[in-house]
Amino acid sequence: MKSVHVRYFILCLMMSFLACSGTDTIFKTVEKTKLAPPLGLHSVTQNGQIKLMWYTSNYEDDFGGYFVFQADGDLTSQSSDSALGTAFVKVDSVTFNLKDDNNVLVSDEVVSYTRSGLTNGTTYSFAIATFNRKDKKKISYPSNIIKDTPRPDIQTIVLKSASTNQVTGDDLQAGFDFDTFTVKDVPASGYTNTNGVDIINEAFDPSSGGNIRAWLAGMNGGGLQDLGYMNDLDGSDIAPEAGYSEQGKSIAALIGHVYAVKTGENKYGKLIITNISSSDYSIEFNAAFQLQEGNRNYKLVPDDYALGIHK
Repeated sequence: MKSVHVRYFILCLMMSFLACSGTDTIFKTVEKTKLAPPLGLHSVTQNGQIKLMWYTSNYEDDFGGYFVFQADGDLTSQSSDSALGTAFVKVDSVTFNLKDDNNVLVSDEVVSYTRSGLTNGTTYSFAIATFNRKDKKKISYPSNIIKDTPRPDIQTIVLKSASTNQVTGDDLQAGFDFDTFTVKDVPASGYTNTNGVDIINEAFDPSSGGNIRAWLAGMNGGGLQDLGYMNDLDGSDIAPEAGYSEQGKSIAALIGHVYAVKTGENKYGKLIITNISSSDYSIEFNAAFQLQEGNRNYKLVPDDYALGIHK
């Protein structure tokens, strides 16, 4: 019996220490029954930052806004209050006006917040909690926990043809290395064995009427997959697991189409072709690349689509 009291006393001391320490843990002081938690937390992967979105579900008079909590690594398996309390740190707050200019309650609003200054290729976890307008130490249960990994992107990459069989373009700027995000020289002959190049502008095929047909090919164990026409690179949210072309097999390059890329190192990227030139036999595109091996997440999706209310 005495040992039970001792353990209880030690537990109380530990809880007091957590509550009084200087860190802003997710459950420093909680009023769980008074404020509704945020709903539908979702992320959008970007370059060096993560965009977070969630629904408001608050009509309380003492509703003041939201706290943003962040942790390193993948904590999506965590579910208990105690685990959240020790792992997550409050990094920012989002104030929110519950009523509009006419003093009318606002409902079903989507909150958008961008967490910047993050490291590409590093995984982070996030959670959101509602705070009391009069006493910010009082917060709700947290939202669902999500993870995301920022990834780099680049604009206006120009690849010229690698083949001299049909064209007379410059053959020494034909390959692209996703790992370093650089254009690399590829010789017209023997280019299929070029190391460090994931895709190439393989050849142009001039046809009647002065039109040309451009082709891309995956190199060094990599492949491509045409995802179809999209308004911009944001139209593709996650790389497919399968369905990529075999190494060295050509795939037609079409303006406005988004292509998923899987490299020989089991890393995933995407590109959208923005221009095909018949004057210098070049292909221009924008691209994004996920640095973590096997991570197919390079999400860039509209807010309403991500939250399941796409019209």
